Amino acid sequence: MRRSLALVARLVSIGSLASLGSLAFACGEPPPRPVNEVIRPPPREDAEAPAVATVAPPPSATFTATPPPPPEQPPPPKEDDPWMSHRQIGPDAVVATMKPAAAKIDKCFKDGIKRDPTVEGEVRLRFIITHEGAVIDFKDDHSDIHDLEVVKCVGGVIKALKFPVQLSPGGAFGVYATHLSHAH
Repeated sequence: MRRSLALVARLVSIGSLASLGSLAFACGEPPPRPVNEVIRPPPREDAEAPAVATVAPPPSATFTATPPPPPEQPPPPKEDDPWMSHRQIGPDAVVATMKPAAAKIDKCFKDGIKRDPTVEGEVRLRFIITHEGAVIDFKDDHSDIHDLEVVKCVGGVIKALKFPVQLSPGGAFGVYATHLSHAH
């Protein structure tokens, strides 16, 4: 038995693992265990605690993960996208056009108070106009009022307005902000 273990140790040291299984089996030894088999130590006579099982480590393998696909890019803006306008309507023109609509904006706020008596905050809107001054569209520009119906109502008021004809060809964008509160 010692001779077979010494021979096995020599074969392991010279790297002849292929013949290890057949030699050990030929010497009356059981064939080697698979790498992932649970190896249990022999029970100790003096110990009361159960033996702890250990697991042989799996063979080392290199793992190469494939990188995740790149995130999908948003489509480029269309050349005729009105929100790509680089010209801004002057603040004076916005105030002058909005002044006659103040009663309609006040009604938007009063309707909001009927839904929620605590409603108040700032409504900020961006809007796009044509060269002739008609409002094409509007969008919320980070309003902090919590009633979105008030924001939509003020946007509807802006959409119905007619701004002055632009001096340069093409459309332009405008910004409108107002603070609505009970003290107003």
